[in-house]
This record gives sequence, structure tokens and C-alpha cells, in this order.
Amino acid sequence: MQLKYCFIKKCFIKKLIIILFKEGRIKTRRYYILLAFLIIIGIIILLNFPYDQKNENLPSYATAEELKEIEEIYTKIEEVKLTKKIIYELIKSGYSPQRRIQYTVYSSDEKVLTISLPSKDIDDKNILKINDIINTISKENGLNTFSVEIIEIGKGI
Repeated sequence: MQLKYCFIKKCFIKKLIIILFKEGRIKTRRYYILLAFLIIIGIIILLNFPYDQKNENLPSYATAEELKEIEEIYTKIEEVKLTKKIIYELIKSGYSPQRRIQYTVYSSDEKVLTISLPSKDIDDKNILKINDIINTISKENGLNTFSVEIIEIGKGI
């Protein structure tokens, strides 16, 4: 994609130069148009060029201790068979979860559990019950609470 963009850009610049330098001499008006065009391109390139200053908006990366803690959480999720327990309790409570759950762990305090449910199971009252079921099971297994995201699965899936 980048190569194609460069090729198109070079062709455009070549055509622009041919038009501006027609008949071997520069016309004053065309010269200023070319000069303005090159200045604008230069400004765009400078504004998009990465710089080495520390930016507070950049994402921070986990330290070795945090990575170890995250790995321990994932290990514990597997050891206690949290997915099976959650799916069993949801089915027992009358819900129809898809048989997969996705876990995203940023730290021991920031954990996200994503589960897919059919649209018939998704309303405000049911979402609160589902959150309660999931977080009760995770607390019982020493994993504290999760931020629960529910994705609606399509009909017929």
C-alpha cells in the first residue's frame, strides 16, 4: 500500500513539474504555485513526522511484576475452570450463553470478561443478573470482580 502511494505521489509530482516547466521556461505564476505546493507538502510531512519527546498520552507498558501478576490471574482462571462454572451457572439460571468467554486482564483491578448471548437474554434486568452471577462466581474463586461486556449473537448462531 505504501509503495503504491509513493508511486502515485511521484507520478503526480512529475506531471505537475511538466505542466509548470512547459516549453523549457518557468512562468512566474506557475513558479509560485509550485513553490506554495512544495511548502504545503513540507509542512504536512513535518506535522506527521514522529518526534522523540515524552508524550503522556502514549500507552504505558506493563512492568515485569505486573506481567507476572497478569500471568498468575490467567493461570488461576484455567485452574479453577472459571469458564465452565460461569457457563454452567448461566444455563442453570435460564440463559443461553455461547460456549466461549474471552478474558482480558490489564491488572488485578482491571479485568474484562466478554461473553456472547442471544438478544432474548439481553435487557437491563438480565444484564444486572448476569453481572451478579459472573462476579459472585469469580469472587468465590478468588479472582475478584470483572467488568462484564455482553455481545449479542445473531439469530441462528
